[in-house]
Amino acid sequence: VLSGINSSKRVSWFGETNLKNTTTLLLSEDSNTLYVGARDSVVFLDVSQPGTLKLQNKVNLSPSEEEIADCTKKVDNPRLKCSNFIRILLQLNKTHYIICGTNAFKPTYMYFVR
Repeated sequence: VLSGINSSKRVSWFGETNLKNTTTLLLSEDSNTLYVGARDSVVFLDVSQPGTLKLQNKVNLSPSEEEIADCTKKVDNPRLKCSNFIRILLQLNKTHYIICGTNAFKPTYMYFVR
């Protein structure tokens, strides 16, 4: 038994078939929302109820067709590498967030208002 661990917090499982390469996590200031950066998207999970994860929103952040076409000329595995892998999720204040991704080898960032 580990001391100092709150037993009311339990690990839960969330899965969605189109959600891949989940590499970046950010917990909201109020600890009620978990932002998950993945390949071509960010999902917002409600984690306010112990033992339950509920999808609040999913934002599609796929590269444009033009960006994908440009990327496929440069890489050896375009199917995998010409996606937008979300690498940074940063909360600026209570309503504004920055999302940064690889965007088919044209790194980009955006502001998100919640």
